[in-house]
Amino acid sequence: MRSALTWRRLPGWRQLLSILVTLLLVQALSVTGLLSRDSFPLPSEVLVRLGELVTGAGFWVSVGDSLGQAMLGLALGTAVAVPLGLLLGRFAPAEQAVRPIIEFLRPIPSIALLPLVILTAGVGMSGSVILTGLSSLWMVLVLAIRGARATDPVAEQTLVSFGVPPLARVWRLVLPSALPFILTGIRIAASVALVVAITVELLGGMPGLGKDVQASLQNGDKAGVYAYTIAAGLLGLLVNFVFVPIEDRLLSWHSSRRAAR
Repeated sequence: MRSALTWRRLPGWRQLLSILVTLLLVQALSVTGLLSRDSFPLPSEVLVRLGELVTGAGFWVSVGDSLGQAMLGLALGTAVAVPLGLLLGRFAPAEQAVRPIIEFLRPIPSIALLPLVILTAGVGMSGSVILTGLSSLWMVLVLAIRGARATDPVAEQTLVSFGVPPLARVWRLVLPSALPFILTGIRIAASVALVVAITVELLGGMPGLGKDVQASLQNGDKAGVYAYTIAAGLLGLLVNFVFVPIEDRLLSWHSSRRAAR
């Protein structure tokens, strides 16, 4: 009885159980022939192939390439988006002037710019970083603008009455008010940047997990295709797992976090 209660208290046990059940179901359907072995290799074969991959140095080099390109692009996009978003959020005329440009460029998928980037930056890390940076820029920028507008006007007027300089008001009031929006944008953009990086590697031949998926597909290694895909998914979960506690830590002072405790 005590062991059952302990199992139920384990974090994420329901998710792990659902994954296990899904794998067993797919395994059974593949063994019985209800799923084509040509399109769906046995999960046991995929897991064995994944185990072979993680023991090789080349796999971790690819993981480092994909993660490095995604995070560098995220950092560059954020470095541009945060100050620009705060500026546009604080000055409505400037935001209204730039808004048509933002709304025109934001819906364009970063992948659609891949041929142009290859022509200008070549097939390498720089091209992938440019595209991941663009995908991160718009998401963080929009939320930074919204966060800058969320400043309490009463608190701002109080600081003005006490003669606090504009830059100090931005640091003490505007940035803390916008920080929850900015961190949410960065966390979401991190996953998007990783997806874009792997897609760019798949289509453009940049080094990373996406290129390995393409190589496995060309070599007829179906188990390898699935194994690399699972690895990419696990990497995305890891990125989110890392960013969530960082966001909670940086916003531990915020009322929404205190209310949740």
